[in-house]
This record gives sequence, structure tokens and C-alpha cells, in this order.
Amino acid sequence: MYKIRIFDISLTKSGFVLFLSDNEDGPVFPIIIGISEAQSITMALNGVEPDRPLSHDLCKTILDNFQASIIKVIVKDFNDGIFKADLYLNTNDGVVILDSRPSDAVALAIRANAPIYVADEIMLTHSILHPIDNDQDFTKIDHTELNSKPISEVSIIEHRLQDAINNEKYEEAAILRDKLKNLKRDN
Repeated sequence: MYKIRIFDISLTKSGFVLFLSDNEDGPVFPIIIGISEAQSITMALNGVEPDRPLSHDLCKTILDNFQASIIKVIVKDFNDGIFKADLYLNTNDGVVILDSRPSDAVALAIRANAPIYVADEIMLTHSILHPIDNDQDFTKIDHTELNSKPISEVSIIEHRLQDAINNEKYEEAAILRDKLKNLKRDN
């Protein structure tokens, strides 16, 4: 079992990716996550208190009110292209293990200062080299932007459009440009 920490959250062509690692120089374990989860995790990591509770803040408050605490999170399995995690809770009735998406479990673990683990087999078969050393195509985002306002689908598509143009992927850029026009028109 690898005890890991959050290495980074980056915007890629596939969406936001949460990078988990057990050390600075070692391989990282990437998980594609949604916009809401990226924002929630980043806000919790930076100690940003939203004006109104986010879903993960609400879940943590519910757990606290029922005297349940998060013991740990284990990313344990990969099936049909989906990573699965267990959220271990200490309750008045004993330990309860809940099935969870890894992104939700991580967002809750951060709020509870609970350890996050990745099963050996998952880490060994799904980790990659450090993204910077591996020269993969990641678009770094300004994490302060994640903290201060919700990330819109428009801003993500704008990032992806600029990335496609920079990499001379003009067909992809044209598709993204049209999608962006439609989104802006509908809003």
C-alpha cells in the first residue's frame, strides 16, 4: 500500500487530472476528475472557505454531526476503465467502508486530514513518470483561479482551444471554436 499525497492538479486535453505520488521524485498516479472536484480539492488544499458549503463540505459537516470521522481512503481497484476507492469511516457502530469515486474520497480526506492510500497493484500498473520529466502534454493552470471562482466549461474549452492552436491541431481547434461559440451563445 502506498501512502500518497496530492502532487498536482492540471488541465489536460482529457480534462482535469489529479496527480498522486508517494514522493517528490517518484512516479505519479493520475486520475481524471471533474471540474467540481478539481475546484473542491484545490480550495481545500489551499484552505479557502467558500461563501456557501460545497458538496464535500456538506458531506464533512454531516459526518461531523453524526459523530463519524474519516479514517482513511484507499484507491483500491480499476475495473472497466474506472478507478474505485473505499472511504473508511469510524462511526458509533464501528468502522464502515463506503464505495466512492476517488476524487470525492480525496476531497473528503483532505477536509478531515485523513491519509490517502493507493493499492500496490494500482500504483504499479497505472502510475506514470513525473509529468514534467516525461514531457507529456499538460497545460498548467493558475491554481489561484480555481480558488477564487468556479471554473466554467467556457474557460476550460478556451484553454483547450489555445492548446490545440499552439500544437497546430487545427481540426481539433475548429471543433473547439464552434463548441465555444455555441456555449457563449447559449449563455
